[in-house]
Amino acid sequence: MQTLKISKEEAITFIKKTHPNAQPNSECDYTPNQKKKKYRQWLLKHKADLRQIDDKTIPSISLYMEHESADGQISLKCKKCRFLLANSNYIIDHEPLSNETNKMPIYSSQCTHFFLEPLIWMKKELDSGNIEGKFTCPKCNSRIGKYAWQGMTCSCKKWVTPALSVQKGKIDIVKTK
Repeated sequence: MQTLKISKEEAITFIKKTHPNAQPNSECDYTPNQKKKKYRQWLLKHKADLRQIDDKTIPSISLYMEHESADGQISLKCKKCRFLLANSNYIIDHEPLSNETNKMPIYSSQCTHFFLEPLIWMKKELDSGNIEGKFTCPKCNSRIGKYAWQGMTCSCKKWVTPALSVQKGKIDIVKTK
């Protein structure tokens, strides 16, 4: 399509004319859903991987997520001012490398950070163009975490890329009903 500079519909018509028995599958018209957690996390990792290939380019994140709702199993709030930072829908799961067998890795007692997807309150810092930096609470300005596009090692020894994290010691974990 790119070589011939034609649209998807024109390409399908061309294929059907050339090969009348051709039946494009139903996924040919697939549009990814950014509401799906796995897709959002794959896209974030893909953008960070592109950043590692060309170290002059900071990935432009176009999937800043709203965090206002308390949907999810837990909510993460600033310990100082109780500002809602994220909920469990935006936590990036990772398996600790130790022998600890925990059904829900995001609750691992070994991990001292929660790794998050990009959220609206992070936008100003992430759009600054820095490869790594610190996160502060948007309400009270207390330091709550850090980020590194190249990734970082969690306290459980697992490498997480990209690393947008908040420290468990700086936040309150509130279980939602």
